[in-house]
Amino acid sequence: MDFMKSLICALLLSFSLIANAQEVPKNIIVEHFTNTKCGVCANWNPKFYAALAQKPNVIHVSIHPSSPFSNCLFSTQNKSENDARTQYYNLYGSTPRFKINGETKSVTEMQFSTVYDAYENQTSPFSISSDIEYVGTDSISVTVEVTTVSDHNISNLDLFVPVVEDSVFYSSSNGEKAHYDVLRKSMSGDNVIVFSPSKVIGDVYIYQSTVALKSIWEASRLYAIAILNDNSNKALVQSAKSELLQTATATTIVSFNANGLSIDPSISSNSILIKTVSGQAIQLIHIYDMNGNMVFSRKQSANNINVDVSSLDSAVYNVIIVTDQGRKLNGRFVKK
Repeated sequence: MDFMKSLICALLLSFSLIANAQEVPKNIIVEHFTNTKCGVCANWNPKFYAALAQKPNVIHVSIHPSSPFSNCLFSTQNKSENDARTQYYNLYGSTPRFKINGETKSVTEMQFSTVYDAYENQTSPFSISSDIEYVGTDSISVTVEVTTVSDHNISNLDLFVPVVEDSVFYSSSNGEKAHYDVLRKSMSGDNVIVFSPSKVIGDVYIYQSTVALKSIWEASRLYAIAILNDNSNKALVQSAKSELLQTATATTIVSFNANGLSIDPSISSNSILIKTVSGQAIQLIHIYDMNGNMVFSRKQSANNINVDVSSLDSAVYNVIIVTDQGRKLNGRFVKK
């Protein structure tokens, strides 16, 4: 009888795990390849944006390659990264071009909001989040988390993390005066980040990078997008967008000291930026209060880590990290 009870409990547990390991809705993203010198773009883009406005949940990014017009303003401001994304899909050479969830769509199709309907019930074995915040007063940090939520057979994923400006008001020679969701910076440069996703449900892959703000960007209009493609065929696997970059505010981290670590107050409201003095990548980080209680833990491979400490009480805290070379370093900060 006890055996049967145990067997039934085990089966119920298995069924529960299977039920919880379900795919999540796949967000829709349209990658829009356009050019401020392109007259054809000026003719077609207004109708495209009108159709897009009827689908407020669709993520949009506009990319400005250097072909067919090399003197497009947004292309000249970041030629290599705009061209790199265009070449990723083998679309370099003409504009306008469109990709919805990695699939090519014609200019004519993009004039109607119904073009997105077929993508509204797609699912993904991964959930994804994208966050953007200030680091100091002159840099931004983007953190992307990819979580395995269901079984999958994907060997490698390509992660593209563009920072975009939601509206740029510029009277271009083709007659367009407003430009939307303009690619400003790829957080990984010209290349995508290639990684092998875990098959263990609940495992999280974290990518984090920091770049300096540029004067030509309007910081309050910036947000970050995360796009996951299957490395084998470039099909979209998942996408996400962050909130707009929040205005920098004074941090409550007022003092710090470290041994082998740089622990800097970050002007992102109650956060600290931790990195090694030697430049080694951080693999593991723990934060303890003065009673030895662990108040924060993260396993991550990154050159620097931005940690939200807004929930911590005013006190002194010890930081211990392990680098990718096996070194253990420690430091301390004070929150008042």
